[in-house]
Order: sequence, then structure tokens, then C-alpha cells
Amino acid sequence: MIEEYYKKLCHLFKRYGNPKRWGNHFKVRFGIEAWNTYDLSDLYTAYENKGNLKEHIAVLAPIPRVELSYRGNIDNLISQINSFPNLNSTQVIYITNEINNVDHLNKLKDSFPDKSIVVKWDVDDIFIDDAISVTYMIDYYKQVITEADLSPLEQITMAYDIIKSFYYQDSINSQVSQVVNTGAFRCRGFVQFFNRLLKELGIKTRRFGVDTKEGALRDAHARGIALVYDEKYQKNGVFVFDPTFDSISQVRYYKYKEDVVMSSSRKKIGYTKGDSLCNYKHFLVPLISYEKTFPFSSGEWISNMKNSEEELKKVLHTNQSDHEIKALSAEDFIKLIYRVRLAEGYSVDDMPKIIQEALFASGYEYYRLDNIKNYLDSISDDTKQMAA
Repeated sequence: MIEEYYKKLCHLFKRYGNPKRWGNHFKVRFGIEAWNTYDLSDLYTAYENKGNLKEHIAVLAPIPRVELSYRGNIDNLISQINSFPNLNSTQVIYITNEINNVDHLNKLKDSFPDKSIVVKWDVDDIFIDDAISVTYMIDYYKQVITEADLSPLEQITMAYDIIKSFYYQDSINSQVSQVVNTGAFRCRGFVQFFNRLLKELGIKTRRFGVDTKEGALRDAHARGIALVYDEKYQKNGVFVFDPTFDSISQVRYYKYKEDVVMSSSRKKIGYTKGDSLCNYKHFLVPLISYEKTFPFSSGEWISNMKNSEEELKKVLHTNQSDHEIKALSAEDFIKLIYRVRLAEGYSVDDMPKIIQEALFASGYEYYRLDNIKNYLDSISDDTKQMAA
């Protein structure tokens, strides 16, 4: 039934556009008279975003469904579904709270192979195949990070590198599950995936929305905040992260001279493309530097939290410094990137160039390669053991 509705709606949206212009005769003609205008408008938005129209149909459409909660016992859930009256005529099984266990998701899918199953993943309603795929991805990346023997901040940095290695694509919807189908995110997907990975690593995070405005342009955006505690780097506090702004979609080209470097958003003669992961401009941003790092931001909010908008604005827009303050000194930043890049499999020989690009791209001063090499060589044996 979902496929049937999907084909009809795609035809209607393509031919007539917004359902507010359809008129009642289209409802009768195409057999969708049970749908209300608000649901059809939501479906049209999903269609324009070219991502989750089927998920919206499964959740919003007048389709018979089993609607149950998952409480950690998959066998009880399957038993409840089987005991549901008229199960044979039910088109959708809808699980109202999250299943984040791959084995349980697979068991649920295998138990009802002829049914459409929609489950919660984080805050989204998605089909079970996408939930399985994105959960597999999270579990895999968690294993890679935990096996690298990193400090908490180093784990966060490696997670940040993983997330910002995906591309930004404006034409897809913002659900994190879309990375399964497209290999790309929109802003909410970047932060949602990053925060979820940090959560699995035991790090407290929240996603927040923000209005960004530059000139007459205004857009809604998503960022994350995380509680970072790391004795190695002497960090204990809340910091802001924006992996969208630092993703590999933000390509930069550099031209290095002996005492200066020039940067461009497009390739020019004499310029070379920077390392794809070199941007940390919007990483580990202290609250005191929020406005300097994100100068066109206002109206921050965390959904479903009482007084969250006022409290978040107060945190992010008070006690601001007149100039940008980095959470890490240049020396600690070098040690951090050095340690994480080694864990990611980068060559020691490539490290000076990688660090040079990362320093400049992330808002530190320009350092000549020979100075970086000398600094790396001068690190004490104890520090080398910590960073190797």
C-alpha cells in the first residue's frame, strides 16, 4: 500500500505541485480522500526534499498499522505484534520508541518479512532497513575508535574526522538515515550522527538549532554541544561543534611561501588542495568565543526542553570575548592532530605538512614546515609515548 500511495503522490506532486492547489476532485479521483491538507503538505515537503517521502507516508497516511513500544525485550515485542488482531491486513508495523540493537532490529525484520516496519532512530521515524544500516555504521565506527586507545578528546577528534569526511548535500532531507542511501548529510544529519557516536563513547552531547543570517539571507542550521573531560589535555567543560562547516565539502586551496600562506575557495595557479580533513575552525569552540567563531548566529534553541531557548541564548551570547580564543594552544593542537592522525593510519613523514594545513585552516598562526618539524623532533620521549 505504501508503494501504491508513493506512485500516486509522486505523479500528483510532479504534475500539480503543492497539494493546496489540487482541489477536492484530485482527492476523489486518486482515492486519497482520507488524507487531510496538513498531512498532504508535509508529504509535499518530504517530496521536495527528495529523501523520506515513503517514511512520511508510512507514518502520516491512513494506513492500518500495529503501533507498539519497545522496552528492551524483543521477544515480548514480537509476541505482542503477533497477538495483534487482524495482523494479516495490517500494512505497517510502527515502533514508537528506539531500538538501537542491531540483533534485535534484524530479528524484528525477519519475524515479519512481508510487512513494512517503521522504527524510531534517535528522533526520526525510518524504515527498518535504514535503521539497521545506520546502526551498523555507528557500531563499526565506535569499535574503530575504542580500539585506537585514545583519550576522550582524541576520541572526539577521531569521531569528528569520521563525520566531516561525508559530503554536504542540500537536496536531501535532514534525517541521519539518508547517509545510508546517499553517502551525504545535511546539517542536522552531521550533528545527529556525530552526537550519537559520542553518546556511544560515553560523552554527553546535545543538538541545538540556530538561525544563521548573513545580509538578507536567513537559514536554519544545526550544531552540537558536548561536555568534554580530558585530563591529558586539561579540558573540563562544554564546547560547541559544527562538523558541517568543517566537512570536506568546504574545499580550500593553499599556496605556501617561506613566511606566508595564501588561501582560496577555488583552485588557482600555484595553489594546491588542502588535506580533506584539515579544517577544525568550528571544532572545540569555547563558549566565550561562540559569537566570534559563528558571527551570524541567533535564535538558538533545543527542541522539547522547557526554557531551553532562553537558557541556551544566555549561555552562548554572554561573557563573549572581543577576540577568538582557542580551547587548545598551538602546541596541544599539534599533539592532538599528531596522535589522532597516527591512529587513523597517516604516515609520520606526512605529518608536518598535514599539521601545517590544519593549523592555518583552523585559525592558528602560519607555521613554517621546518619549525613544525623541529617542534615534533623536540617533543620529549614521554610525550612521544603519549602521542604514538
